[in-house]
Parts: sequence; C-alpha cells; structure tokens
Amino acid sequence: MTANAVKRYLSVALSLPLAGWLVAQTEQPEGHPSVSPDKQWEYRVSKESAVLVKAGSEEPLVDLSEEIGGLAVETGKVVWAPDSRRFAFNTRKGGKYYGCELYELKGTTWEQLPQLEANAEPVDQLIERSLAKELKRLGATNHGRVNSVMTQWRVRRWLDDDTFEAYASEANRVLVRESDDEPEYFGCAVLFRAKCDNRGGWKVTTSRVLSDAENRKIVESDDQ
Repeated sequence: MTANAVKRYLSVALSLPLAGWLVAQTEQPEGHPSVSPDKQWEYRVSKESAVLVKAGSEEPLVDLSEEIGGLAVETGKVVWAPDSRRFAFNTRKGGKYYGCELYELKGTTWEQLPQLEANAEPVDQLIERSLAKELKRLGATNHGRVNSVMTQWRVRRWLDDDTFEAYASEANRVLVRESDDEPEYFGCAVLFRAKCDNRGGWKVTTSRVLSDAENRKIVESDDQ
C-alpha cells in the first residue's frame, strides 16, 4: 500500500466510522437502562453519572464514570456476557484514546478484572512490530517525530459466557524528514479473543493483524 493510500485509508476507515460510533453512544436517552440478559442488572446514564444498579433499585453498585466523569456519560457502552456474570465497558478516556474496563460478578459484588489494554501483551507486541515495519517502509529515521492520531481498545462481543472478542488499533503520523510539510499516516489494527479463567483474570487466546479490507469492514460494522 502506498503512503497516500495509507493516509486515505486511515482518514476514512478510522475517523469517519468512529465518529458515527460515538454519535450512537450519545444518542442513548438520559436514564435509559441497558439491561443485562438475565434482567437483574441495569446500566443507567444521567447528566452526572453512568452507573450499574440492581434492577428495581436506585443505589449505584459500580460508578463507571467515577474516574473520567462526562466521557463515560457521553460515550460509554456496556457489552454483556450471555450469562450476565461479566460485562465490558467501552468508553472514551481522552481526546485520542478509547479504552475498556471489564467486570465480573463475585457473589453479590462486582469486581474489576485486569484492564483490557493493560493485559493483552501479545496484542501489544503485534501492534509494535507492525508499526515498526511501517516506519521502516516509510524511511522514517527520526522516530521522535511520531505523533498518535488515535488509539482504540474495545470488546466487540462475547462469544460465550467466558470468551470475548476484542479490537485494538493504533493510528499514528510521522514527519519522515524534518523538511517535510505534511506527515505520513500509518497504523495497525488487531482482532483478538480472550478467555476468562473464573479466578479474576483472563488471557488472550488468539490474535491477528487485520488487513485494510478487514479493518474497514469491522469498523463499519461496529458503526451500525
């Protein structure tokens, strides 16, 4: 793929579908619950907070907006496991960063599992190798000029009670030469699966770098 093709791809496949995905999150009416499959738990959003409550109760059990406030209220989305014992919370965490928290029910208490973007070392390694390869292809020798465009980590769906499918991507830009007026854009997207171990952890089981066409299809699908 040429540098110009990469630039066009990142602009369309990452920016525009992502913008639509964010709009979809903000369209959730205030107070509208996202109910778990077993109807026992509800995700509720107000102007001030995004919380998990027991169905029929007003008492927050997990404040999902405690650390990032309005970003969780505006962009948060809960993805439930089929048996309602786990859920993923995808949300914007900063201007160029989208991450995911995972929770598991232990008895009557919801406990946080290792963070998605902090516990997927095989995925990190795939992304790092791919980005390094792209930098080499571009002939960029001054790596200090690399700037992040967008980082995404999110759970797409649960495949069964213990296994989830997730997506991670990194889009960057770099001035190949100090004299360049315009940066070159490059990136990498990975689809992976992970299995929870019922001991408060989870592990990546499969991971692969997506082709441009596969990435475009996934981003557009998640935008629906």
